[in-house]
Amino acid sequence: MNDIFEEVKGAFKKSIENLFSTEVRYGFITGSFAYKNPTKFSDIDIVIVLDPNGKNQEILKSKRYEFTEEYLKIHDEYNLNPDTYFPGEIISQDMIYDAINGRGYKIKEGLYLEDIIYEEQWDDPELEYRCWRSMLAFNNNQFLTGDKKQFEEDRLLLNIEIAKYLLIEHLKTDGFKEYNISELKTLLINKILSGERKFLGLRNGSETYQNDLKEIYAQVFPILTQEGFVSSNHNKIIPNKEKLMEWEHDKIYKLENGLFNTPHLFN
Repeated sequence: MNDIFEEVKGAFKKSIENLFSTEVRYGFITGSFAYKNPTKFSDIDIVIVLDPNGKNQEILKSKRYEFTEEYLKIHDEYNLNPDTYFPGEIISQDMIYDAINGRGYKIKEGLYLEDIIYEEQWDDPELEYRCWRSMLAFNNNQFLTGDKKQFEEDRLLLNIEIAKYLLIEHLKTDGFKEYNISELKTLLINKILSGERKFLGLRNGSETYQNDLKEIYAQVFPILTQEGFVSSNHNKIIPNKEKLMEWEHDKIYKLENGLFNTPHLFN
């Protein structure tokens, strides 16, 4: 199935550029095709981020319906199984910023991500922000169209925020102590791939996933050091407890006070 991937990417790229030429910020593919391990049941997981400012809502809805038709047509043409419930994710740049900044976390003695196991959990609309967070963070850099620099910046920023959450989660149980840099990177990557259903759309054990996350985390830790969330000394790294807890408290404050209020693009 990987042999048709480039053709499918080209078809979606053309569709996005035809329908959303004046609104698209960027589009990308995620999921099993992005990581080159699809099954016969796999669909194309695609995300389109728009800047809808000043755009007529009815026109955007019409374009959304047209894209759904294109999505189904492309899947049919390449004998793929479409996701008829989520035929592509089309969201606004502001919704992405909310996902980056922590929308979708729960609060349980600090920030908390529950495992996604039960179908009724999807009744919570805030869960969508967790999905978009995973999609943008973990996609093997499968950019389609739009502003590639913006896509890469948003993806890196999101992985930095996820790393802060994972550091806090781990250090609350293991303690704020000195770590070997490579060991700490491996620990965080394994937490992402652990199969705990906290980060969606990932499969443990895939070399492609491991390599993608290693590339991302090679960029993440220098920025965490620059921002003061960790300090490094030769091959050792020490998390900054005060800085990390301040970050967590800021997210909790925003969640508790309803400061994430970007409306859904198609409400």
